Amino acid sequence: MSPRDGTHSPVQPSAPPRVRAVSAWDRGLVRTALADSVRKLDPRRMARNPVMFVVEVGSVLTTLAWLRDLVAPVAGAAPASFNGQLALWLAARHRQPPGAPGHAPAPLRLRGVVSLAGVTDLEAGARGGICGDAIPRLLGGDPAALPQRVASASPIRLLPLGLPQRLVCGKRDSLVPIEQARSYEAAAREAGDAVRVDVVETAGHFELVDPASGAWPTVRDAVSALLGPAPKPR
Repeated sequence: MSPRDGTHSPVQPSAPPRVRAVSAWDRGLVRTALADSVRKLDPRRMARNPVMFVVEVGSVLTTLAWLRDLVAPVAGAAPASFNGQLALWLAARHRQPPGAPGHAPAPLRLRGVVSLAGVTDLEAGARGGICGDAIPRLLGGDPAALPQRVASASPIRLLPLGLPQRLVCGKRDSLVPIEQARSYEAAAREAGDAVRVDVVETAGHFELVDPASGAWPTVRDAVSALLGPAPKPR
């Protein structure tokens, strides 16, 4: 309002505040973020949040266990290459001998199982030196001297599983030969199981577990095929 005639004066818009663009990698920001992240790991601060405190303790313990096994691997520990064997083994819990680790007469019903470059025959794998001494380490000794452990751990000895199975392999796999999958496929079909082997021509051993690799669509399709429409309840 004008002080002389009482009329309103137009309001002049204020200039917008100037904002300085800062990179996410600005040294000041990074230095502050790193310092804050270290301070927040202080157990005294973590203890205020019981969930985060338990997570921190678990992280420390698992890191120490990893470092221990890295320096001195534990005898009998299964190497990563046995994930495919373990998938089949878990699907065969009802086929394992009574009293064997993992045995369950009526386990959770599965739609199927996908094995990626799995060691399906532990005896043949040991004779062929697959993954060096990994199979004796897994069993805790020479397979020839441990027939009961072989009978409860080797997927080919647990057939039939009674559910669909897909075995995905890389043609260039230098660790687990495709013959493992082919011999298992023949034995499974003879036992009455529905089994299919998918060979990825351009893949080796580790590409099968890499979602960014060219082998992943084959793995994805194998899982999708087993999920399919749910069977009608009896």
